[in-house]
Amino acid sequence: MAELDEQLRGDIQRSGYYPDLVADALNTSLAGEPLKSYLVHHEATFDHDELRRHVTVLALTPTRLIVGHTDEHGIDETTPVPFATASTEAVRLERVDSVVVTRVVSDPAKHEPG
Repeated sequence: MAELDEQLRGDIQRSGYYPDLVADALNTSLAGEPLKSYLVHHEATFDHDELRRHVTVLALTPTRLIVGHTDEHGIDETTPVPFATASTEAVRLERVDSVVVTRVVSDPAKHEPG
């Protein structure tokens, strides 16, 4: 199987979020198909007193949109060690017919466009 595009691999690495796991999951889904474009989005959120991180990678090939998402999960009463889940979805481009964009705005009465 072909290796990931060097620039994509570098952007995944710079996210600092389990780069080997993220790259491996994406590489499997790409299955050697050439990459036309991509987006790497790392997000950190606070969950009560814990920091939770996750990363989403969108990869566009000539025939498919690959959506990869990796989350980390902390320990709890059923899992004694932290773990991560890496999911990918491959969607044929002809099946993409809508996009949803959601905005969450604090104090929306004071929101200024731009």
